[in-house]
Amino acid sequence: MTPAEIIQKMETLEDAIALAKPAMADTESAVSIGAVLLGAWSIDKLSWNALNALPKTEHKLVMKDPDEERGKVLCTRGQL
Repeated sequence: MTPAEIIQKMETLEDAIALAKPAMADTESAVSIGAVLLGAWSIDKLSWNALNALPKTEHKLVMKDPDEERGKVLCTRGQL
């Protein structure tokens, strides 16, 4: 079974994050496999309630240790 098939079996956002997180990486010009997996899971299964229930983080903490802060919500203003 592929990682994409496995993540689609996850019922909760927390479980999907736990599966995808090890495959996430800091990138500038590419998308990490973990981000793609979580994005694919989110298409049909992500809810605002689940997203709002995640722990929150701050920009300074993400800059200090991005690996530790992955899977948390970061609210900020900006452009993508």
